[in-house]
Amino acid sequence: MIRNYTATANITYRQYVSALAAMQNPNAEVAFWFSGTFSKLKEAFEGFAATFNIAVKDVIEAFKAKPVYRLLKAVGFNLGKLLSSVVKAGEFLRSKMLAVFRTIGQSGVIQKLREGAVTVDQFLDEYPMLKKITGPIMAGLLLYVWLSMSFIGSAGYDLDITYIVNAFTGSFSVKDLFASDSGLMMLTLFGVGSLTGLSFPWLGGSVSNLLLAILYTSYKNTGKPAFVKKFANQIMKKRY
Repeated sequence: MIRNYTATANITYRQYVSALAAMQNPNAEVAFWFSGTFSKLKEAFEGFAATFNIAVKDVIEAFKAKPVYRLLKAVGFNLGKLLSSVVKAGEFLRSKMLAVFRTIGQSGVIQKLREGAVTVDQFLDEYPMLKKITGPIMAGLLLYVWLSMSFIGSAGYDLDITYIVNAFTGSFSVKDLFASDSGLMMLTLFGVGSLTGLSFPWLGGSVSNLLLAILYTSYKNTGKPAFVKKFANQIMKKRY
């Protein structure tokens, strides 16, 4: 039984894990979860598990990762909002922004930003289109980078999930973004074309595709080679 009286913004990690466990036990009492939210997540997990022929418990296990919890909490545990941010980011990139990122990557300005030779204000004045990167678009871009990290094959890349969370909650401006290591890393990756494989059209195509990328990333980070291989094969089939 799930009682509806605690706002999603107040759900702790411990409560979240309990709610995930309750998905496998319909008789469990979870007195803090919105029944609608719980039901939609459960339906998404069950549909995904059926599509990819895996156990629901293995989907749930991946979602117990703290970065995934923090990400979901930032959007009120609404997978649709996550998907929407990726779609908006994709539309933004396709509006000539990829060419802008490539120009930035070839200009040497990223290194100047790192060294402090160029200020963020000067950088944004030179590339004013970047000022259009607002909350949902910024969150979608950073989410895309985070979900693409596992395909890059370099342990040197590490994006702080806090930046994605802050972008969703509106407490992270474009100036904050490009003053951060994660923002500069994003510029570098887009600039050199490292992120062209995991395409936005694929990632933003459905909740199922987004779940697939999240599961792959979660299991890649927690060291479950059997699942990593399985999900990687599924992703390759969908991407191309």
